[in-house]
Amino acid sequence: MASIGAAPLLALLLCLGTSAMAQTRRDLGGFSIELPAALALQARGGIDSHSGRWVGDGLQLDYDLGLYADPLLAREGISARLERAVIVDGRPARLVHWRLDQPAPRRYFVGLHLAQIHMSSAGPLHLTLLAHGTDPTTPKAAEAMLLTLRLGAPPP
Repeated sequence: MASIGAAPLLALLLCLGTSAMAQTRRDLGGFSIELPAALALQARGGIDSHSGRWVGDGLQLDYDLGLYADPLLAREGISARLERAVIVDGRPARLVHWRLDQPAPRRYFVGLHLAQIHMSSAGPLHLTLLAHGTDPTTPKAAEAMLLTLRLGAPPP
């Protein structure tokens, strides 16, 4: 029997289709996260950071590990913004939800920001993950996915 905490992730998997039911811990270089199997790496790059994008079946997950990672502060044009402090892999983080109504279709965003996870010769490195999609069930399901973040190499 599934726990109540697993319900949001199950909703995301149902939205993504049966091919997404398998979860895979993906090594994203310096951190790992459990992603639905339906998500595929679309782009990887960054001039001054380690960044990339995973996409599949109506969901997009962007990540950025660097000096200037987006701190997910308030933006123009967004509504229903909620922010709360969370602990991820023993580290303080900020979890942010918001909605973008224009241009259509409405998009739902969930971001996770960890400040100063490493110190580099240029300064502190920050990590931001931002998931979004058009399905109203995306926020809770994406939050469950983001909270699987682990710093360092993935476990064996």
